[in-house]
Amino acid sequence: MRSTDRALSNIEAHPDGFNALRRMYSSVQQPLFDSLAGGGARPPSPEHSPRHNTQGAPGVINTAALPN
Repeated sequence: MRSTDRALSNIEAHPDGFNALRRMYSSVQQPLFDSLAGGGARPPSPEHSPRHNTQGAPGVINTAALPN
């Protein structure tokens, strides 16, 4: 617990550190809590749905040439 408090104190002491913590809360922690609370304000976007898989089937080896 002490090391966590010290790490947060070091981040807050850094210039723009508090804003980094605020952005992390608003982009990671708050949406996670909203999803666990049973809803959320907006429905999931189509590009994040499980049916929109562009990576291919799992276990299939990609033999096509990839761009640089």
